[in-house]
Amino acid sequence: MHGSYEALEGGLVQDALVDLTGGAGEEIDMRSGEAQIDLASGRLWSQLLRFKQEGFLLGAGSPSGSDVHVSSSGIVQGHAYSILQVMGYIYYTHSPFVILQLVTK
Repeated sequence: MHGSYEALEGGLVQDALVDLTGGAGEEIDMRSGEAQIDLASGRLWSQLLRFKQEGFLLGAGSPSGSDVHVSSSGIVQGHAYSILQVMGYIYYTHSPFVILQLVTK
């Protein structure tokens, strides 16, 4: 498609992975009602665990914006991120939560 990684400029994470690998891609839009239901029920987390166990390449993209806009959690707007690890933990609390560690280099 583009000839090399260097030739890619902008776009969506799943499109870049498809172009680079020749594989198939899937997008999960976290703003959608379906994704919110899957997140609340735990199905999304189970799906991510399965994808990682099966060796899928995983990535995430932040909403479009300027490089100068950084969230309080360190997410730069308009950037792509590699998901290097998906791990499940069981906590015995009354409020469920997910720990996400973003590693940037």
